Amino acid sequence: SLLSSPPNNISYYLYCLTDTVVSKMANVYKLSSSPLVLGSTEIEVTDDIVLYAEVDVETTLKIASSNGHSYTLSKPSGTNDQRFFNIKAHGNLSLFNIKLTTGDVSGKANGDGCSNNNGAAICLWHKSSVLFLRNVSFFNNTVGLGGFGGAIYAPRGYVEMYHVHAFFNWAQSGVVVDPFHICEDYVFNDYNI
Repeated sequence: SLLSSPPNNISYYLYCLTDTVVSKMANVYKLSSSPLVLGSTEIEVTDDIVLYAEVDVETTLKIASSNGHSYTLSKPSGTNDQRFFNIKAHGNLSLFNIKLTTGDVSGKANGDGCSNNNGAAICLWHKSSVLFLRNVSFFNNTVGLGGFGGAIYAPRGYVEMYHVHAFFNWAQSGVVVDPFHICEDYVFNDYNI
């Protein structure tokens, strides 16, 4: 389980992480001073966090709020060129009980793909990329003019969502955009926009 550690498992309580490799499988850069409990490629969030850089997910990464709470991942104000997660080829991201707010890619160039202004919170571009969400909210994320996916941009890959809420996800022009631009393998149950 993401919310508890197996017996004899060493976990670390970190107050600050800066350009640190969490494990061989996942890189998390410049996290705020909010506490985290880490174990291999599973991260237990114990408080709200400001994420200062986009996280490239290249293997398996699971993130969950502790004790059934729903903590918030946000971006620093004034940042307009980074989403939260870019799921690369063979990347697998699972989020549980998390709120994602203020992701902003409006400063990126217009065009296709995750290097552009699509997917203000999460982007996956490869057919081998996987995203699993349970009890996740997307609020106040911004794509650039002509960008797609105020919350998620996934023209390829596999996305599965349960109890997902998305509201007030914008285009740079101030127009509310569709939160999900998902074109291939997509399974969902109970999401609200």
